[in-house]
Amino acid sequence: MNYLTIRSVYQSIQKHGRRCHYILFFSFILFFFSFHRAQATHIVGGEIALVRNTQQAGIYDLRVNLYFDAVHGNLQLDDPSITVYIFRKRDNTLMEKVLLNRQGTESVEYTEPTCAKASLKTLRIRYATSLPLPPNKYNDAKGYYIVWERCCRNFAITNIVNPDQSGSAFYLEFPAVQQNGNDFNNSSPQFSKPTGDYICLNEPFVFDFSATDPDGDELRYSLVTPLIGNSSFGNPLPRSTDNPTYPAAVWSPGIDLQHVIPGAAPLKVNSSSGQLSVTANQTGLYVFSVLCEEYRNNLRIGSVRRDFQLMVLDCKKNQAPQIWLRQPGKVAFYTPGDTLVIEDTLQRCLDVLVIDPDSSTTVSLMLQPLNFTSSAILFTPTTGSLNGPADTLRGQLCWNGCLESKDGQPLLMNLLVRDQGCPVGKTDTLLLTLLLKDKPNHVPTIQIDPLLPNFTAEIHFGDSLTFQVIGNDVDGDSIALAAIGRGFDLPLEGMSFLHAVAKGHLSVPFTWKPPCDGIGKEKSYTVDFIVTEKHCEEDVKDTVTVYLKVLSENNQPPQIKTSLENNTAFRVVHFTDDVPESMISFQVLASDDDQDTITVSGSGRGFSLEEAGMHFEEHRGVGSLTLPFTWQLTCKALQNRDSITYLIDFIVQENSCHPDNTDTTTVALLLKAQTSASDFLPPNVFTPNNDLLNDFFEIKNLPPNTCQEQFEGVFIYNRWGVSVFQTAARDFRWDGEGFSTGVYFYLLQYTNRRYKGMISLLR
Repeated sequence: MNYLTIRSVYQSIQKHGRRCHYILFFSFILFFFSFHRAQATHIVGGEIALVRNTQQAGIYDLRVNLYFDAVHGNLQLDDPSITVYIFRKRDNTLMEKVLLNRQGTESVEYTEPTCAKASLKTLRIRYATSLPLPPNKYNDAKGYYIVWERCCRNFAITNIVNPDQSGSAFYLEFPAVQQNGNDFNNSSPQFSKPTGDYICLNEPFVFDFSATDPDGDELRYSLVTPLIGNSSFGNPLPRSTDNPTYPAAVWSPGIDLQHVIPGAAPLKVNSSSGQLSVTANQTGLYVFSVLCEEYRNNLRIGSVRRDFQLMVLDCKKNQAPQIWLRQPGKVAFYTPGDTLVIEDTLQRCLDVLVIDPDSSTTVSLMLQPLNFTSSAILFTPTTGSLNGPADTLRGQLCWNGCLESKDGQPLLMNLLVRDQGCPVGKTDTLLLTLLLKDKPNHVPTIQIDPLLPNFTAEIHFGDSLTFQVIGNDVDGDSIALAAIGRGFDLPLEGMSFLHAVAKGHLSVPFTWKPPCDGIGKEKSYTVDFIVTEKHCEEDVKDTVTVYLKVLSENNQPPQIKTSLENNTAFRVVHFTDDVPESMISFQVLASDDDQDTITVSGSGRGFSLEEAGMHFEEHRGVGSLTLPFTWQLTCKALQNRDSITYLIDFIVQENSCHPDNTDTTTVALLLKAQTSASDFLPPNVFTPNNDLLNDFFEIKNLPPNTCQEQFEGVFIYNRWGVSVFQTAARDFRWDGEGFSTGVYFYLLQYTNRRYKGMISLLR
C-alpha cells in the first residue's frame, strides 16, 4: 500500500457525505500507519565484532550486537537467528554464509538510572557463533568484509529520508589471517556498551563511543553516513549475495556529515578517543554512524562501523555544582592557577566546600591525580546531599606524610564534583596546584635494657637471660621490632622474642634458656635486633647486634636433710589435740655448693600432705633454704588404726641441665594410739549425810578417753529397773537425793564396752 492507494481511497470517499467519510478516511490512515509501524523492527543501531580465540588456533568468535527500540518496536520480530555474509574485498566474492544464534537480550542502561524515560528504552540483542578461518582460505592481501542487512530503522528518526523504510547494513573489514606465509593474529576493535542517555536542548553533551583492541592496535574514529543497504519494508532480510553493494542513507534537508545533529556545536567525534560531543539546538531523533579503523605499524588493517541514534529533548535546565577549596582557618578561597604552598607543618588537610544552584540534589566527589600516583591522599566525603542553593556540603582533602613534591615540582590534581542531573550529571572541576615542602624523617632507634657490656652475655646451662629490646621513633611513625639469629632459628635454641608493631615506641622482652640437650657443649650465637619504620613505601631500619654464649662447667649436686634424728619421729596420739606431745615439727635444710637456684618440695607417699593436715610449702631460693614442717596430730591421723607410719620424701632440685641435679631425703613419722587402762575400782557404797565424807557416788579413776575408746555415759537404776540417774559427763556425781536407802545398779557405757556394778545408798 502506497501514497496512490491512499489518494484513490480519499477521492472515492469525497463522492459521499463529508463527516462520516472523513472519519472513515482518517481511521483508514491510522490503520495504515499503525500497520506499517508494527511491521518495522525499529532498529536503533548495532555493530559486528570478530575476536580471535586465544585458546584455539584458527578459531574466532563472531558477534553481532543489535540495538532495538523496546518502546516502539515489535518484539515479535526479534530474530532467533541471523545469517551474515563474508566476502573477499578484491572481487566481492562470497566466501561463506554464517548462521549466528541469539545469545541473550539485555537493557541498555542510563548513566543516571533516575533519569530514565518511559518513551526511551533500548535493548541490546546479542548474536554469536564460533567461526574457523582457515589460513589456506583467508589469505588474500586485500582482506575481507562481513555484512549483515536488516530492515527497518526507527520511523521517528529526524535526520534521514524515509527512515522507517530504510534498513541497516552492519559492516566489518578484517585482514587475511595468513600474510607472507606467516600467521597474522588480529581481533577487530570492540565497541564498549553504550548508555541509553538522551541529549538536552542547548546543553553540551558528551558520549563515550570508544572501542578497545585486544592487539593494542592504533584506533582512529570518524563520522560516516549510515549504510541502509538493500533491505526494505517488503524485503527485510535480503540475500547479500544478490547485490554486494550497500547504499548509504540520504540525509534530510540541512543535514550532512558536518551537521548530523545540528546545533551550536554539531555532533563530532574525537578521532583518537572516540568521544562524541554535541550541543544540539533542535529536538528530534538522530541516527549516526562511527567508523573505527585499526592501524598497525601505521598501516590500515581493518575497520568496523557502529550505527546508533540519540534523542534530543527539551529538558528541565540543570545547573552545574560548584566546588571551592581553602586552607583551614582562612577566609580566602584558593584561586585556580595559583600554587598553594604547604610548609613543613602538621597541617595535612584542606577544606572543601560544594554548593549547587538547583533546589535539591545529590553530588559525587572525586579526586583525579594528574602528575602523580599515590594512595597517600584522600578526598572525603565521596557523596553528599544538598538541600538548595543556601546549603553547603563540606569535605576535606587530606594527605599523609608520604605525599611530597618531588624535586620541588608541585603536585597537580583535579577535584571534581558531579550532580545527578539528567540525562547525565553536570560536573565542576577545580585544578589544584599543590607544593608540599619536605618534612624530614628521623631514623628509628633501637636499644637494649639493661645494657649488656659490649653487647655480650654469657650464661650456664640451666640459667636464663632476659632483657628488653626497645624501639623508638621521634616522628611517632609505626615501627616494628624483629629478632633474627644468624644461621639458626631462635626457638630451637631456647630463645623467645615476639615480633610486634606499634606507633612511636615499642618494648619487647627477649628471653633465653639454653635447652638441656646441648649440655656440655659451649656454643656462641649472634642475634640481630632490628627496628623498621615503613616510611612512604620504603623500609628505614636501625639494628643492634648481641653476642651470646652458653658455658659448660662441673656441677655439684644439691643436698637435702632434716633436723630429725635418723629422719624419724615417734608420737603417741592422744584423744585431745592440745597435748604438746601430739605436735610434730622439724626443719628441712637444703643447700647447693655452686650457689645455683634450688627448689625444695615435699611429697607424701600415697597421700597428700595438705589433706593429712601437714604444713609444708614449696620454696625456691639461691644457694640454701631452711624450711619448717609442722603437723598437729589428731585422731584422724591414725585412720582408725592402733598405729601407722607416714613416709614423706623431701626433694631439692637445682635449676640446671645436669643429670645429677636433685637430692631426696625421706622422713618416717610413726604414730601409735594411746591405750586405755581397764583396771579401775569403783566404790560400792556412799552416805549422802552432808558430813563431807563419801556424800556422792563418783568414780575418779575412770579409764581415759582414747582415739578408739571414749566414755559415753553413766546410767543408774533401782532394783525394779527404773532409771534414777544418767549423764554423759566423765566427772559425774550422784547425791541420791529423793531416793531411799537401798541397793542400786549402775552401767558405765564406753564406745566399745560396758562396765556394770552395784552401789548401796546408806543414810
